[in-house]
Amino acid sequence: MESPSQGRVAIDIKGTVKKHAKIVKELLPAHAISGCDTVGAYHGIGKGTVVKMLKAGHKLSAIEDVDSSHEEVMRQATKFISA
Repeated sequence: MESPSQGRVAIDIKGTVKKHAKIVKELLPAHAISGCDTVGAYHGIGKGTVVKMLKAGHKLSAIEDVDSSHEEVMRQATKFISA
């Protein structure tokens, strides 16, 4: 995705989704556990690092599944943050 300030007036949402199709479902949980404006962020883990980890295959599927056990969510989140 390129900055709109570089001559673009709009971001191609469909193109962005297509480009990142393998990690789309895990972006929201990754953002929630890695830090955002209202949650304290972990030192040294920025948005770029999180996206690289997702692209490398680190999964957060238990967090998005409402039927997952608390233990599974904690295991997966701890593994993600530890990586």
